[in-house]
Amino acid sequence: MKSLQKLLIFFALFFALLAFIIGMTGGTRFSVAGISISMTSWNSPLWLCFVCLGIKLLYQYREPLKARRKKFLFASILISFFLLILGILGEFLARYYLPPDPYSTIFQINPHPWIQFSLVPSVKTSVRIDNGTKVPFQVNSLGYRGPEIGEKKLAQQRVICLGDSFLMGKDVADQETLPAKLQHFLGNNAQVINAGCGGWNTVQEYYDLKERGLALQPDSVLLFYVMNDTHFRKKLNLWRRLKETVTLNSALYRFLRTRWIQWEERLRSQVSVALETNPSSNEEALLENPTQASMKDWNEDFQEGKKGWESSKEALQNIQSLCRERNIPFLIILYPWLVQLDENYPFKPVHEKLSQFCHQQEIPFLDLFPYYKGYSAKELWVGRTDSHPNVQGQEIAAKAVAQKLQQLGWLKK
Repeated sequence: MKSLQKLLIFFALFFALLAFIIGMTGGTRFSVAGISISMTSWNSPLWLCFVCLGIKLLYQYREPLKARRKKFLFASILISFFLLILGILGEFLARYYLPPDPYSTIFQINPHPWIQFSLVPSVKTSVRIDNGTKVPFQVNSLGYRGPEIGEKKLAQQRVICLGDSFLMGKDVADQETLPAKLQHFLGNNAQVINAGCGGWNTVQEYYDLKERGLALQPDSVLLFYVMNDTHFRKKLNLWRRLKETVTLNSALYRFLRTRWIQWEERLRSQVSVALETNPSSNEEALLENPTQASMKDWNEDFQEGKKGWESSKEALQNIQSLCRERNIPFLIILYPWLVQLDENYPFKPVHEKLSQFCHQQEIPFLDLFPYYKGYSAKELWVGRTDSHPNVQGQEIAAKAVAQKLQQLGWLKK
């Protein structure tokens, strides 16, 4: 009996630690026997922890509950203390032994209940990328990546670009980002503003445009949509503010999160290579490992009634309303996910869904997939295991957007 009790206590501690790690790293989804299971923000492992503790208590039903209350309280305090010490020790080791993350000085907590985090204004630093070299990363005084914006010139067309890390230009130099490339193609008669921030979704982009972007008097608004923009974030409260503070300031969190992302990207790399070498395996391959299962989930995330997709649509409609009230042209550009850029591209339903929505709302739409089609996906990755677009990927998109703006006639001669 005592051995079984000890085993249950061990599993309780194990699942509590697992819940802590997965909660801090943002969670994941995986597939078992074709069934997708979500493990996000403390849910599944923590419930398993509670189940183990409950079984332990039920197993000891012979003793009165009052007699066990002190021992249970002591065990709970001991577990909490154990996790606290483990976290403090891990944080100390991460800060002392690991190289500093340059992105930790770039992001800050934003007090707005929906924006939640943003770039730190007036930052000029460099970011070490996958091959060991460093690229410059400048944030102007308004909190947007790139040079100072200055006063709007009378004959100048001001274009503001909304988006996440794809647009911000993760691990590419300031002059190699999509907005910088677009500025080059449009010439001196236009001023392109990079309002992208890594990790933002459509709701955050809407509120940033409303609170800051419109004050810059843009002549056109471009929103660069990525499939994970349907990730729903609850309104900022005290708990979420604490979690975002830990997210931005904890070296241990950054270490765990980086390792988790690298693991996912490594699997995505294997998926991309497998699908390019064996295109006929596309649907079956999507169910073989966690990252492939998440690809299938992304298609499901765009079904009607899904909370993330509904909030994303509402945000897009709100941006459209803001622009229409001010007679500002609004264009939505969809980035493909850089895997299997051929006829067997696994996210065609997502592209069709967004295209159909834009048609219904009468919003001009540009799908970038045809411009990337035929390329080897990994050739466009910014790193060996990072599928954000590299310099070539940024340039392909910028050329396509410049052509679209010319076709729409939005640029002043």
